[in-house]
Amino acid sequence: MLTDLQRHNLSILADYLIELPVDYTHFRMSIYNQDSLASFYTEGVDPRGCGTAACAVGHVPYTGIVGWETQHTWNDVAANLLGADPKSDDRIFPFLFGSANVDCPWAAALRIRHFLETGSVEGFEYPHGLTLEQYQNLRRLAAYLIALPEDYREFDMAWWTDDYTRYAEDSVCGTVACAGGHGPRAGIAALPGEDWEAYISRAFTGRGNAAFEIYIFGANWKQYDNTPQGAGKRILYALHNDLPTGDRRYDTSIYGG
Repeated sequence: MLTDLQRHNLSILADYLIELPVDYTHFRMSIYNQDSLASFYTEGVDPRGCGTAACAVGHVPYTGIVGWETQHTWNDVAANLLGADPKSDDRIFPFLFGSANVDCPWAAALRIRHFLETGSVEGFEYPHGLTLEQYQNLRRLAAYLIALPEDYREFDMAWWTDDYTRYAEDSVCGTVACAGGHGPRAGIAALPGEDWEAYISRAFTGRGNAAFEIYIFGANWKQYDNTPQGAGKRILYALHNDLPTGDRRYDTSIYGG
C-alpha cells in the first residue's frame, strides 16, 4: 500500500519523465545514476541537472522530490520515497524500475501512471493500443511539427504530399504535406515500397485504430486548424486522453490550438 507521499512522488517522477525531449540521451534502466560516486549510492549527485546516464529512480534528484539525499542507496530511494522495494516479492519494483525494461523515459512514465491509476502491475499497454515504437514515433513527429516556424507554408492537412508521390520513401522536402506526410522529414523512415497508408499504419497508428488515426491525421482538420503546430499539439493530446467526440471533435481549445 502506497503512502500519500509515495503516490505524490511517483506522480512527480512520471510528470518529469514524460516531458523529457525526444533527443534525451541520459536514460539507462540498468544504471542507477552515474553522477553518484558509486552508482548504487546517492552520494555525489548534483541535483541542478542530469549530465550522465541514470534510470528512472536515478532521476529523482532532478525532479524536485525532496528527501532523496538522506537515503543511503538508490534502493532506499525506491523503497522509501517511491513505494517500490527491490527486496519485496510484490513485483512493483521490476515493473516500474527493473533493468529489463526498455531504455525509454516515456515508457517508464507510462508504467508509473498505469500503476498509480490501477494499483496493479498487470494489464499495462501503451495508449490507444499503440506499440512503443509507434508511441515514440508520434512523440518525435509532434516535436518536429511544433518546432516548425510560424510562417511555414509546406503544410496542408488535406494532402499526404501535393507532388502525388504514392510511396512514402519518395517524399522530398519542398512539397506540401500533411502531418503524417511529414513523418519522413522528421526522421521516421519508410520501408521500401511502402505506400502512405501502409506507412501511417505501421509507423504511427496500427491497424484497426481508425478513430485515433482520423483525429490526428484527418483531412477535415484543414477547415479548423491547418497548422503544423496544431497538428503536433493534437498528437500529444491524443496520446494521453480520450478522443473528443460529437461537437467537440474539432474543438481546437481542447489541445491548446
